[in-house]
Amino acid sequence: MNQQRVICFVDGFNLYHAIHRLDIAHLKGLNLWSLASVFIRPKSQILVDVIYFSAYADWLLQSKKRHYQYVKALITSKVSTVMGKFKRRIEIALNASISGVSMRKKKLMLTLHLPC
Repeated sequence: MNQQRVICFVDGFNLYHAIHRLDIAHLKGLNLWSLASVFIRPKSQILVDVIYFSAYADWLLQSKKRHYQYVKALITSKVSTVMGKFKRRIEIALNASISGVSMRKKKLMLTLHLPC
Protein backbone atom coordinates (compact mmCIF):
# COMPACT_ATOMS: atom_id res chain seq x y z
CA MET A 1 0.00 0.00 0.00
CA ASN A 2 1.32 3.44 -0.96
CA GLN A 3 1.58 5.87 1.90
CA GLN A 4 0.40 9.46 1.52
CA ARG A 5 3.24 11.94 1.78
CA VAL A 6 2.46 14.72 4.28
CA ILE A 7 4.10 18.13 4.57
CA CYS A 8 3.33 20.36 7.56
CA PHE A 9 3.52 24.14 7.06
CA VAL A 10 4.02 26.26 10.20
CA ASP A 11 3.44 30.01 10.46
CA GLY A 12 6.06 30.98 13.02
CA PHE A 13 4.37 34.22 14.07
CA ASN A 14 1.00 32.67 14.83
CA LEU A 15 2.71 29.80 16.64
CA TYR A 16 4.88 32.10 18.75
CA HIS A 17 2.06 34.44 19.76
CA ALA A 18 -0.29 31.57 20.61
CA ILE A 19 2.37 29.99 22.85
CA HIS A 20 3.25 33.39 24.35
CA ARG A 21 -0.41 33.96 25.32
CA LEU A 22 -0.47 30.58 27.08
CA ASP A 23 2.49 31.75 29.19
CA ILE A 24 4.08 28.31 29.29
CA ALA A 25 7.77 28.99 28.68
CA HIS A 26 8.89 25.44 27.80
CA LEU A 27 6.54 25.40 24.78
CA LYS A 28 8.70 28.06 23.13
CA GLY A 29 11.22 25.28 22.39
CA LEU A 30 8.57 23.08 20.77
CA ASN A 31 9.89 20.32 18.48
CA LEU A 32 7.76 20.89 15.39
CA TRP A 33 8.70 17.59 13.73
CA SER A 34 7.52 15.66 16.79
CA LEU A 35 4.35 17.72 17.00
CA ALA A 36 3.51 17.17 13.32
CA SER A 37 4.18 13.44 13.72
CA VAL A 38 1.34 13.22 16.24
CA PHE A 39 -1.19 14.23 13.59
CA ILE A 40 -0.35 11.70 10.87
CA ARG A 41 -1.77 8.21 10.49
CA PRO A 42 1.36 6.00 10.60
CA LYS A 43 -0.25 3.15 8.67
CA SER A 44 -1.31 5.29 5.72
CA GLN A 45 0.80 8.46 5.88
CA ILE A 46 4.43 9.45 6.12
CA LEU A 47 5.71 12.86 7.24
CA VAL A 48 8.20 14.01 4.62
CA ASP A 49 8.78 17.61 5.67
CA VAL A 50 7.90 20.28 8.20
CA ILE A 51 8.43 23.81 6.89
CA TYR A 52 8.67 26.71 9.35
CA PHE A 53 8.11 30.25 8.02
CA SER A 54 9.29 33.25 10.04
CA ALA A 55 11.52 36.35 10.12
CA TYR A 56 13.96 37.73 12.65
CA ALA A 57 13.01 40.94 14.49
CA ASP A 58 16.34 42.72 13.92
CA TRP A 59 15.38 45.60 16.22
CA LEU A 60 14.89 43.29 19.24
CA LEU A 61 18.38 41.91 19.83
CA GLN A 62 17.66 39.49 22.70
CA SER A 63 14.54 38.20 21.00
CA LYS A 64 16.46 37.78 17.74
CA LYS A 65 19.17 35.74 19.52
CA ARG A 66 16.59 33.42 21.08
CA HIS A 67 14.77 33.07 17.76
CA TYR A 68 18.06 32.28 15.99
CA GLN A 69 18.82 29.54 18.54
CA TYR A 70 15.33 28.08 18.09
CA VAL A 71 15.72 28.03 14.30
CA LYS A 72 19.09 26.25 14.68
CA ALA A 73 17.40 23.64 16.89
CA LEU A 74 14.60 23.20 14.34
CA ILE A 75 17.11 22.57 11.57
CA THR A 76 18.84 19.86 13.61
CA SER A 77 15.45 18.17 14.06
CA LYS A 78 14.89 17.91 10.27
CA VAL A 79 12.60 20.97 10.01
CA SER A 80 13.05 23.11 6.90
CA THR A 81 13.04 26.86 7.50
CA VAL A 82 12.05 29.74 5.26
CA MET A 83 13.17 33.04 6.73
CA GLY A 84 11.69 36.22 5.33
CA LYS A 85 12.09 39.88 6.16
CA PHE A 86 9.80 42.40 7.76
CA LYS A 87 8.40 45.13 5.54
CA ARG A 88 9.49 48.60 6.46
CA ARG A 89 6.69 50.68 7.86
CA ILE A 90 6.80 54.39 8.49
CA GLU A 91 4.05 56.14 10.42
CA ILE A 92 3.67 59.88 10.05
CA ALA A 93 1.39 61.92 12.29
CA LEU A 94 -0.10 64.97 10.57
CA ASN A 95 -2.09 67.72 12.25
CA ALA A 96 -4.66 69.14 9.85
CA SER A 97 -7.19 71.87 10.49
CA ILE A 98 -10.64 71.26 9.18
CA SER A 99 -12.68 74.30 8.12
CA GLY A 100 -16.38 74.42 8.77
CA VAL A 101 -18.73 75.39 11.55
CA SER A 102 -16.08 74.62 14.13
CA MET A 103 -12.35 74.38 13.83
CA ARG A 104 -10.90 71.17 15.14
CA LYS A 105 -7.71 69.24 14.76
CA LYS A 106 -7.60 65.72 13.52
CA LYS A 107 -4.71 63.34 13.75
CA LEU A 108 -4.11 61.36 10.59
CA MET A 109 -1.99 58.23 10.70
CA LEU A 110 -0.48 57.49 7.33
CA THR A 111 1.19 54.13 6.79
CA LEU A 112 3.57 53.79 3.86
CA HIS A 113 4.70 50.36 2.72
CA LEU A 114 8.15 50.64 1.22
CA PRO A 115 10.07 47.89 -0.55
CA CYS A 116 12.80 46.31 1.58
